[in-house]
Amino acid sequence: MSRGGGISNAFATQEAIEAASMARGTRTDEEFMKHDMERLLLISQAMWEFMKQEHGYTDEALSDMVGRIEAKRGETNAVPSKDAPVTCPACGRVNTASRQFCIYCGKQMLENPFAR
Repeated sequence: MSRGGGISNAFATQEAIEAASMARGTRTDEEFMKHDMERLLLISQAMWEFMKQEHGYTDEALSDMVGRIEAKRGETNAVPSKDAPVTCPACGRVNTASRQFCIYCGKQMLENPFAR
């Protein structure tokens, strides 16, 4: 084996070690993000339960507010959506085409085979 091949192999080995280290770091970051999201969902659910119990709000009122906020956000986007809104197959409510899950019932939306 030539000396140059040994250096090349050593470089490749070092690159592989660094790539493996970066992958481990990415997995750790993903785990932290999942933990944070689960915690935020738990806190949001607790706050919503409190609002229903203490102030008499309903799930329907929350769904309506989410829909109004989403519609308002859609109006302020500089880039218009190229896909028409879609109806959830489970609850029949209208969602933006980019949603994977219904914002009202949480069921998975039918996938558009042409979506990106």
